[in-house]
Formats: sequence, structure tokens, C-alpha cells
Amino acid sequence: MKERVHFYSTSDTSISFNLQLATPVIESFSEDRVYVDINEVIELYHIRQFVNNDITLKEWNEDFIAKTESFNKKVASFFTGINPNDLVAIYNSVEFDYTETFWKIVDQFNIKGILNEENLKAVAEGGLYKLRDILRCGKIVKWHNKTISALLKDHANTAEWLLDHYVAKHELSPIEPIIIPPALSLVEKEEIISKYLDRGMNANLNYVKLVINAKDDKTNFTLSPKTRLKARKLEQEQIRQDSKPGMGVQIRATVQMSREERIKPVFCFTDEEGHFVRGYDANLIDKLSYSDIIYYFKYVFEYLSRMSFINLISMSSQEGVMERVMGLSAKDTYRENLDFKMKDQLVVVQMTSMVNVLKATGKRVEDAIKSFYEDLLKKKYGYPAQKITVPLVESSYVEKFRALAPELDAVVKQYNLYSKEGEIDPELLVLESSIKVTDSASCVDKKYFVANENNTDLQTLFNLLMGDQSMLQYVEPYKDERHHSFLSLLITMKPIDCSKYKQWKLNRLQPLIDKGIVKIGEDSILQVLDWPKIIVLQHLYKYKACPFWHYPAEMQKVILDMEKAGWVTSYNRLLTPEEQNYFSFILNNERFTNAYAIRNCYAHGNNAPADEEQPHEIAYTRLLIMFVLLLLKIDDDLSLKIALEQSLHQHGT
Repeated sequence: MKERVHFYSTSDTSISFNLQLATPVIESFSEDRVYVDINEVIELYHIRQFVNNDITLKEWNEDFIAKTESFNKKVASFFTGINPNDLVAIYNSVEFDYTETFWKIVDQFNIKGILNEENLKAVAEGGLYKLRDILRCGKIVKWHNKTISALLKDHANTAEWLLDHYVAKHELSPIEPIIIPPALSLVEKEEIISKYLDRGMNANLNYVKLVINAKDDKTNFTLSPKTRLKARKLEQEQIRQDSKPGMGVQIRATVQMSREERIKPVFCFTDEEGHFVRGYDANLIDKLSYSDIIYYFKYVFEYLSRMSFINLISMSSQEGVMERVMGLSAKDTYRENLDFKMKDQLVVVQMTSMVNVLKATGKRVEDAIKSFYEDLLKKKYGYPAQKITVPLVESSYVEKFRALAPELDAVVKQYNLYSKEGEIDPELLVLESSIKVTDSASCVDKKYFVANENNTDLQTLFNLLMGDQSMLQYVEPYKDERHHSFLSLLITMKPIDCSKYKQWKLNRLQPLIDKGIVKIGEDSILQVLDWPKIIVLQHLYKYKACPFWHYPAEMQKVILDMEKAGWVTSYNRLLTPEEQNYFSFILNNERFTNAYAIRNCYAHGNNAPADEEQPHEIAYTRLLIMFVLLLLKIDDDLSLKIALEQSLHQHGT
């Protein structure tokens, strides 16, 4: 088969090759030529796409390019002259790479008359993906709304197309959208999904999961609880049948609270089964005051980072390339990657272990929460906390949850009022509207600066410094050291000889040079010029935000320069956007369809039956975790407030 010109996009790597193929076609073109082979006609259309986008070879002069001006006229004339009775035969003669373009031409040039119900059905039945090419053409779908709708009802791939279109998230590999005919009703769409689930083990598990996590759109796509339950049961059955010993990745979090004498506060080891175990000194925990118990979660269990970021959030920066590209996820789901699942399981086990150790001394995490909020924050920062109520020891987990959850809301409401007014007036507090945990303001101006993820300069630097596909870390003599990013090589402070890079890698290095981050010395050794900027970029990459007042003045200047460049924007909330997403995922289903939504479940009666103790214990454990996190974030906010006030006072004096 002859190689033909194909225009894919303005940034495709095959542009030069295709322009070379186009040259003899343009040279041999004649206005008088009568075309018989439709593939030659479609090739003219592709060539014209290059010219329309000002993509040509240097040797093409104006007269040469002018020969292409009549290409579209030739294309339209040929297609208009197609006899509807011959359309199927002509379409079947179209080369594979051109079949999608065939319909684009029909659509673009409004060639309505050649397509009727009969030949449309014949084309659609000619292959599993023929109909999808047509669905990318809005005019054709409009002309044949009812016919295409009828075809979709019986097509084997319709359910997956609907889920791809309405539910799936295509971040790394965007797909060209399709147009669903308006004649296909909401009820019919759900019937198509339900029939797909009836395939049982033959249904693709990725799409079954999309059904479970689909967010209802009352206008375009809704699924009933019955259909979602059907998908959930099928998912469980598929996982059960496909599970085999030794397959998959086992996630297991093991915590040991040791009573041995003279051991380290934190220790780790591998047990006889090869599982990693985190150990803690229970004798030390026995001696902790209530306030120290809360700080233990921060410093020993590492709930928060050194700069008071919540470490438990899902981080896309912790995903490997295979995890990023494999499988499907719904648009409105929280990212549950492997790193997050491991942290999520560990934090529950840690909290459960802490609760059990404290029982031996008659202490409770709930009492530590109450003391920390009412007493420590007032003593340490002068914060006028209102009284909160914690559950009784003898209460069931359901009763404990329903007692403590409103107190979480109360603390947020109080702190939000304090951040605005500088005090908590009980009468004003009553009149204030309740707010979500995620919406609390900060007492500090410029609390965070948040990464602008649409800024191409910032994303380029992220990919080059921290991305695992940067390739800049693969340079002699360090190739065998398996650095996961260029930054991991830079921080070793080992000399990098840029003469070892091939030209394409030097080209990749150029943005780092242009932004003043590195330079190539006269001896070809790479020199890092701006470590403060690199550190800030690292935090922005990992947490999508940076805490302005936790940095020294030199790095604060870097952040303000980034703001001027449009890389970041200031954000005055108690929680970063990613931390807000985490709280929302755990507590409610406002943002994410796969949320644990523990707060909503108990508020709306969707929790597990009262006699099933374990689900309620886990839910309550998660609530304790979220309460501790909230207190630690408030503690950080107040400490910054006091430090800034003291700094201003000292400066004023």
C-alpha cells in the first residue's frame, strides 16, 4: 500500500515526513485531472490542512503553495458527486488511516445528500468502530439523529462509549469527543449500561468501576441506585473470580506497640512473613500529656510535614508511569493511587493502636482532643475556644460518631469566626451560618501560594526537575544509580558533565537555563544557580501549594516573583486545596463520587446496620483522625499568627 500524507496535528512529530510525501503530490496536481481513487482525493484534503495551519517546507515557494488553493474545491466536488447507492462500496475502498477523515469531509463540507438511513446502517454494521467515527461529526449526528440513536441501542460498544464520554477521565491521553444523538434518552442510556452489566465476566472491569463512580448529570446521564448496586456486585464477583494466589499487590499496614524497656521511640523491622512493621514505644505514650498526644500524631505518626502540610493526602507525584497510564478513572473521583491506599490503611491502624494503648492508662483520644482545643490553644495562643462535648466511654460507635461529628463542625465554625473577627462572640456565633470544614478561613494573610496548573512554564519545570520521564538524570557515569528524577541526582551534589548529554537532552535542559535555575560552566559541568527556587518548586509539585510564612525571606522573594510570573496565586484558607479535597473525600460526597463520606452517611442514615460493629469502628476512627488533623492545622495557623504579630511588634519598636 502506498504511503500517503496524513495531517494529525500541528505538533505531531511526523510533520516533516508527511510534508516530504506531499511535495510530489502537489507537483503533479492538475486542475483538469479527474480523480477516480477516493484515497487520492482525501490526501489532497490532508495536504491542505498543513497549508491552512501555515506548516510548509522552506523550499515551497508561493507559487508552489498556491497550487493547493483549489484542493478543497476538488475534494468537495468529488464527494458531492458520490451516488448514495455507491457510498458503501466507495467507503469500503477507503484506506484504514483515512476512514475517519472520510466522515470529517462529509461533515465539514455539508455533503448531506449522499448519506441515507440504509447506507448509514450498512457502514455502521461493517465494523465495531465504524459508528464511533461518525459520532465525532456533529452535523451528521444532527442529520441522522434518530437513525444513529437506534443503531447505538444495539451496538456492542455503546455502553463503553457512553462511559468514556460522560464519566471517564482522560488526563494523560485525551480522546476526541463524540456527539451523542439527542434522541437517545436518559432511560435508554441506562438500559444500555444495564445490559452491558448483564454480560457478567465479559464486561470490562474498568468500565464496571466507572458505572459505580459515575456522577449523575440530570441533563445527559443518570444512573439509578439499582444499576449502581448491580455494578458493585459485579465488580466484587469479577475481583473474586480473577484473584489468584501470588497475583496483584498486597497492601498491608502493621503497627506494633512495644512494652520492651530501653527501645527507640520509633523502630521498623520485617516480620517472618516479609511484611514491613512500624513499631512504637508504648511506655513513652503512657507518659504523654493530653496535648502531647495530639502532637505525637504530628511528629511521630507524621500526620503533618515539617512545614505543616498534611502528609495523608493523595499525591499524583507519588505515582509511577505505569500507575498513571493503566486503567480508567471517573472524572469526579478522588485519586486513590497505591501510595494513598498504603497511607490510608496505615493511619487507621496507627489511630486504632493509639486508642488501645491509651486505654491502659485510662486516657482517651477524645479527651486529648477536648483538652487540646479548650486548654492548650488558649494557654499557648490566647485562642478563646468554646467548650466542646466528647462522647461517653460506654457509648456505641454509632452514638460516638453522631456525638462527635457536630463538634468537628462547631470547631470549624468557631475558628472561621475568629479568623474574621479576632474573637469569638457567643451571640454572633449563634447567628453565623454553619460552614464546611473545607471552607474555614486562615488568620494569616498569604497563608499559601497555590500552583497554577495551567501555566506551561511551571509544568515544564515540574516535568524536568521532578518528573520520572525527564531523562536528564540518565547521564554517565550515573545511569546505573537509577535516580527517579533529575532533582534526585542534583541533590547528590555530584558533578554532571553536560558534554555527556546528547543534543536532544541539552535541548531539554534549556528551560532550566532560561529560568536561571542552572547553567553550564566553561568546563561543561552543570552548576545549580537557584536552590531556593528548586525547593519551592519541589513543594509545589508535591503538595500543589507552598506555605509562605514557613520559608525564610530569600525563598519568600522567590514565591512573590513566581506570583508576578503567573506561576502561583495566594490562598488564604486554613487548608490547601489538596487538603480540602482530602477532607471532602473522607467526610462527604460533595466533590467525589468514590468518597468515604463518613459524615454524610451518618447524617443521612446511609451507614451500615448498627449491629455490624467493625464498619462503625473504622468510620469513627477516621473521624478521630480528621479531628486531630483539624486541630494540628489550627495550631499551625495560630502559631504563624502569633509569630507574625511578634515580628511586627519588634519591627515597630
